[in-house]
Amino acid sequence: MLSEREFLELLKNKNLIPEGNYQHFSQVVGIVKWNSEELKNAFKEAGFEFLESIEKAENLNEVPHQFVRKERLIPLKKEGKTLVVATDNPFNVEGLKKLKWLTSSPVKVVVAPFDEINRLLMEETQETEEGVEEEVK
Repeated sequence: MLSEREFLELLKNKNLIPEGNYQHFSQVVGIVKWNSEELKNAFKEAGFEFLESIEKAENLNEVPHQFVRKERLIPLKKEGKTLVVATDNPFNVEGLKKLKWLTSSPVKVVVAPFDEINRLLMEETQETEEGVEEEVK
């Protein structure tokens, strides 16, 4: 698996990010060319599974909603004892450590496009708001 720095270098070499002195993937997560086959291949080359779209996140309630939004780590499902999470930044090491601690589970990371993570976060926010409205009634 490539390190974050090696992955950024790979993206620069493939002209998938603008020239710049980037230290962390989080600095470019919103500007990379997510629809590029080359980017998908770069993630695969770095050792990550890439999902173009996600139908449903089944395990959202296992993690506090505030944490999910802040860290952009979407709990998708359980594979045995392992929690599978989608993110647009697989190099969020601190967030992944916190998630492992919060859930007391090993964590497997899959990468999804920035817009897909945003869509899931919006849906999760709407479901949370609707649940609060139901409780208030």
